[in-house]
Amino acid sequence: MFSICIPVYNAIKYLAECVDSVLNQSYQNFEIILVDDGSTDESFHLCQEYEKKDSRITAFTKRNEGQLATRLFAINKAKGDIILCLDSDDYLDSKTLEVINNYFENDKCDVVYFRWRRVADGKIVASDNRNIEGNSFLYDKSAIYLKVVSDNYYNSMCLKAFRKKLLDEQKYEIFYGTRFGEDLIQTLGILRHARGVLFSSHIFYNYRINPLSVSQSVSLDSYKEGDIVREYVRDFLIREDVFSKDDWEVYRTYCASLFFRDLMTIANMKARWLEKKEIFDNKNRSNYFKCFLCDCKSSNNLKNIFLCLFKRRKFFILFILSRITNGTMVVKNFFKQV
Repeated sequence: MFSICIPVYNAIKYLAECVDSVLNQSYQNFEIILVDDGSTDESFHLCQEYEKKDSRITAFTKRNEGQLATRLFAINKAKGDIILCLDSDDYLDSKTLEVINNYFENDKCDVVYFRWRRVADGKIVASDNRNIEGNSFLYDKSAIYLKVVSDNYYNSMCLKAFRKKLLDEQKYEIFYGTRFGEDLIQTLGILRHARGVLFSSHIFYNYRINPLSVSQSVSLDSYKEGDIVREYVRDFLIREDVFSKDDWEVYRTYCASLFFRDLMTIANMKARWLEKKEIFDNKNRSNYFKCFLCDCKSSNNLKNIFLCLFKRRKFFILFILSRITNGTMVVKNFFKQV
């Protein structure tokens, strides 16, 4: 049996399509757990209406704590063998559970990844354009970790189904206020106990472009929490002790690219310079930068220049250079479109 865990927050506009996409599955052995995270609209009322209509649906409400806490609440209520998480403004293709169930029945795996497409107003805006033919399996723990931690694509809790027995007793309260990256922390806790992981070529998940969703609303405040998730991931990998020297170098180079992207994003945000400088100061003093990224070298000269300036605390020069670089990129993209 599948347990479909759906955190709900002010989702009245899209919730019906989300829940109906599960009810209309070709495979019908499932339960739906709806957890309202203190919505201020009629979302919980709609959850209760669904609960009355179908005995497989259970609705809960709780105080607002964020998506991580709400998803964990739902997972703790799950009675099924397989967990699948679904955001309340997204929806599944009708054959999703049938195909995934066959994977778990026929293949020796504990986790199944699948692919997504972006949708808006009922139309496909973009699909996962990875050139993937057929399914692939990974059983080596270092290969699994390296694939997942070196590509943001695999972070999402919504792009995988996993056996409930993989869940550990990890406490995640420290990350309840985290807006970005908390999915990766949960994912690593699951993969730690997995015997094998299947990466499916099927596109099952319909990700709605919703400008009000957390993933679409990035502000300077999003960066004030620092690199808490990335520090956790680094420490997790150290404890697991499965990476070779080459694995670590691949991962460190990837993290440096993310760090560079953050610096560019922060520098080009509409905010006071002193606010940006405060975030730069905190990132520069962090153990994550000093002990992990400080001496990292990239094949990209621009990234090396940025990281060198950052290391030397030449924040204002970095700020000016990032604005010039960003402006150049905007102009180039404009002329490409013309």
